Amino acid sequence: MECLEPRMECLKPRIECLKPRIEWLEPRIEWRDRADHDRVKEMTLPTDEFLRRFLLHVLPDRFVRIRYYGLLANRNRQEDLTQCRRLLAESSTAPPSPSPAPVTDWRELMQRLTGVDPTLCPKCGHGHLQPVGEIAAVRSAGIGLLERAPP
Repeated sequence: MECLEPRMECLKPRIECLKPRIEWLEPRIEWRDRADHDRVKEMTLPTDEFLRRFLLHVLPDRFVRIRYYGLLANRNRQEDLTQCRRLLAESSTAPPSPSPAPVTDWRELMQRLTGVDPTLCPKCGHGHLQPVGEIAAVRSAGIGLLERAPP
């Protein structure tokens, strides 16, 4: 444990949110309890639990912590947020769009989503396929539906 003390002391300034005070065999941390009106409280942890929690904040070599990306990226944050607010304001005043007609058949749904008629013959592309019957599920004695083997 003595060899860890200098290493922990040099990492201590990096994580200010915990503000750990390392005392051997009795590490204490200060933390802010948001449920209790942001009061600062102190907690005593076993050494191994303290080290486990502390090392959760240490990144492996060559990893970079990314704080914000996307809309909250620092470079364009102000412009992006104003555009989001403007778009949200416009969408709240826009009349609701009419919902599409309900689809009653799988063929209509496939035609609408893909633009391909599923009843066309795959060979010639001119004739339409017609269902002639359903294939019943094969059941084994007391086992239920048989499944095919994995590919």
